[in-house]
Amino acid sequence: MKKLPVSSIVPGTAVWHECYSDRGELLLTPGTVVTRRHLEQLRKRNVFDLYVLVPPDRPQAPEPQSAPPKHAPSPAREPAPAAAPPPTPAEKPSQSQPLMHRFAVEYEQLRLEDLDRLLRSPVARQLDLSIRRGRQLDRPVGVSLHSSVRQTSPFTRTEAYKADMRHHYAEMLDTLRDFVDTLLSGKNVHVAPLRKTVDVLLRLFSEDPDLVLHLAGIKTPHDDYMAGHMLNACILALSIASAAGYNREQVLTIGVGALLHDIGMPLVPKEIRDKQSRLTPREFAEIQKHPVMGILVLEKIRHLPDPIRYMLYQEHERENGSGYPQRRSSRMIHRFAKIIQIADVFEALTSPRKHRQAYTPFESIEMIIRMSQRGLLSQHFVKAFLAYTSLFPVGSIVELSDGRLARVIHANASLFHRPLVSIVRSDTNKILEEGEIYQLDLAYDESISVVRALPPDFLKGVDFMRGF
Repeated sequence: MKKLPVSSIVPGTAVWHECYSDRGELLLTPGTVVTRRHLEQLRKRNVFDLYVLVPPDRPQAPEPQSAPPKHAPSPAREPAPAAAPPPTPAEKPSQSQPLMHRFAVEYEQLRLEDLDRLLRSPVARQLDLSIRRGRQLDRPVGVSLHSSVRQTSPFTRTEAYKADMRHHYAEMLDTLRDFVDTLLSGKNVHVAPLRKTVDVLLRLFSEDPDLVLHLAGIKTPHDDYMAGHMLNACILALSIASAAGYNREQVLTIGVGALLHDIGMPLVPKEIRDKQSRLTPREFAEIQKHPVMGILVLEKIRHLPDPIRYMLYQEHERENGSGYPQRRSSRMIHRFAKIIQIADVFEALTSPRKHRQAYTPFESIEMIIRMSQRGLLSQHFVKAFLAYTSLFPVGSIVELSDGRLARVIHANASLFHRPLVSIVRSDTNKILEEGEIYQLDLAYDESISVVRALPPDFLKGVDFMRGF
């Protein structure tokens, strides 16, 4: 165990070993690039020294390398010259690369197994037995997180505040990419980094749910699709669970499950995942394997809450029994999994794919509602989803009946079709500057209504945060 003063850590330095407080709390995990925000949070908690656990068969400090391995943590960056100070955390862009998808040998072997054999694995059989016995605890208990959620007024959001929120999102993506790469490389990992990510998300969501939901509209490039998809699905799942009455710890567990819900998908051959035409029966059987492979990958995560295994295993089951891998119907599906199903479908619909353009948020909501009416998704949780999103989800660009264009910034829980909007383009087609934007609550002005929903990128050149 090596003692490391926090004051000696240079921002931008990668952590190579687990770092603990003097009370034994895990504070930093291997691969974390320490930012100024990390250091500030440590000082706020009166943590001035870290205790680094260095295995005896590894060097105390990394040897300099001319070309670091593909999966190695980034080395410390050179300090910026005095004439050009480094950007503030709110301005610093994400430096991470897309997920590497270099699999451990054991996962390469897993990919060769057929679905029936995977379903006979001890982990899958234990989950099936527990489901049949009805032992899963998946109903809301205690004080709902929803009761503590408050809404930040758009008048109090500064440009620095909005930039800081985007920086939080970028840092979470970094954490998720690093975690997934480490996990798929076959190493044992601790669930702590994901819990910390969801904990930060819950804090931000409790203070400003609308802006956090808007962040779920950020789309990553196709070659980095999985990380962005899982983070956005996590944000959506938090909103559904909160509106459905779950307490904070339950919502946190659901959030961690959402961050991991597609962890088995990279093990599906890329040519099948990215195929643009209809899948053959054999190819679809490969897709059906990913929930089962996912729960087997979870065995590498220490201190993982049990409900997360149900969530991954049943994320593609459907209320009417038409899903996979076991064709379970409503009462045999864990409620946490029902929440993930909705978040996963909505996020996928609103994301562009190689074979189609993204659906607008409004079109996606319509499809979600139709799926619930057809017995595919839980109507109870779809209604909870609408409580925070409305028919025109937060962030949507809509055209009003008088010709103005607006961005939806808050859902009306009782009138799903009449949200609070910010006017971003006048009826004379003038794009309004930030200081000219004003709000209109359609719940109170019944003379104005939404006539159509537009694609998120309809207003070219208008900032993603304009109107919030």
